Amino acid sequence: MTTFHIGDTIRIQCEFKNIERVLTDPTTVTLEIKTPGGTTTSYTYAAGQLGRAAAGRYYFDLALSAANTWEYRWVGTGAVAHADQGQIHVIPKNT
Repeated sequence: MTTFHIGDTIRIQCEFKNIERVLTDPTTVTLEIKTPGGTTTSYTYAAGQLGRAAAGRYYFDLALSAANTWEYRWVGTGAVAHADQGQIHVIPKNT
């Protein structure tokens, strides 16, 4: 796991592929982020909160404001049903 520092902004990315393994846009794309303090926030492409780099490729720029483990989960539904999740470890700058 890569470690980041408080104050860093990182890009979280996800690819969605259809059954033929071709990059394809889901009908809906949602990203849920859980902070180290336990607060979960949902972001959607439909609301303009997520970026789209190309067909099937989405991203979000996350400002890391607290130390400890952040969790995220991408969910695509409809045309491409897929979920992907991960964790981000954040430490204070002086560490």
